Amino acid sequence: METKVKLLITYATLASLSMGMIFPYIPLYGQEIGMPISLIGYLVFVYYLTEMFTRIPVGQITNQIGYPKITITAGILSIISATLYLTSNLIWPLLFLAQITFAIAFAIAWVSIPAYITKAKGSLPKYTFLVGIGWLFGPPIGGITRDYYGMTHLFIILTIISITLLTISIYFYKHTQTQNHSKNLQKNTNKNRKPTLKNTIKSTKNSYKKAHHLLLNRKKVLIATLVSLIMFMSFGLLASVIPLHLEDIGFTSFMIGIFAATQTTISSAIRLKTNPIVKILGRVNILIIGTAICGIAISTVSIITHPTTLILISAIWGLGHGLYLPIAFDLIADDTNIEERDIGMGLRGTVGTAGSAISVLTFMYLAEITTFSLSIATFGIIMTTFAITLHIYWKQKGTCR
Repeated sequence: METKVKLLITYATLASLSMGMIFPYIPLYGQEIGMPISLIGYLVFVYYLTEMFTRIPVGQITNQIGYPKITITAGILSIISATLYLTSNLIWPLLFLAQITFAIAFAIAWVSIPAYITKAKGSLPKYTFLVGIGWLFGPPIGGITRDYYGMTHLFIILTIISITLLTISIYFYKHTQTQNHSKNLQKNTNKNRKPTLKNTIKSTKNSYKKAHHLLLNRKKVLIATLVSLIMFMSFGLLASVIPLHLEDIGFTSFMIGIFAATQTTISSAIRLKTNPIVKILGRVNILIIGTAICGIAISTVSIITHPTTLILISAIWGLGHGLYLPIAFDLIADDTNIEERDIGMGLRGTVGTAGSAISVLTFMYLAEITTFSLSIATFGIIMTTFAITLHIYWKQKGTCR
């Protein structure tokens, strides 16, 4: 594995660690400072809304300015968001601005880094595994820090990690600049292009057109995007209703972190074993099975209160999620050329993030007018039904392996 790929995987691992530390506790922090449930929903919604409109343009802008510069931009935005989180206890609307900058920083990371790795012929299973490791340790670290020291100390740790991310991105930039020859993937991103505002606006419009074309004309991109939609809806639930439900039934922040970390551990472990499973079942079948597993697990979360049983259910949820991510990346990489790949990755993320945004608003509202349990159960049933419907539809259309 070349040095540049190692640097980006390190960046992504630390990024997932920092996100895992912060994201599950933002709804609890909002509740802590007196926000009503509906406003907490918007707090999470604004994050996903920002990501939704950022992911596709990120791919096109990356083609304009190159991977080193876009990664440095993400590092700078991470520091800005950490600063805003730190000061949000003084002026609470800054929490919304922090969510927006945090979302842009991570939209860049989740689109540009896997796209670079596929172009550089790096290992996507290793990338997704190590990102999962960040998610494994992030929630427990965040939970125990919040329990014993409060959110301010958690935001300080986020600031330190953000400075490290910027340092890695600068080193990545310098390492790229000192190479004696330019590889094809860098030629493709910078050839005869000037990153002016006019070009950026034009390229953003073109990126949405290209994404629409890919969605309508590439079967593998379509299935990866559809499954991403419902999977991201479950992520929205995990970042909003579920932490509040777990706290409501007596979980501490640390136990909420263990719940999230268990899911991540199983998810990360299974990602390294996807290739043998693909040979047996096929990629699309695995995506549908993984979706069904997640839906059933989420439904069960709504009716169980025993901590050990809930952790076990979290592990089952992680199994379904772990089967999804590397295969979705692989399907898009397989169905796009080099120039289309950033757009394809951005499309998957944009549609998925739209699902997260919809799920946060819908199911936080449902929780407010009914109960957390009913809201979670409703989504679990919807997700399971989605998997069954997709199986029937794809059986008629023909499965792509």
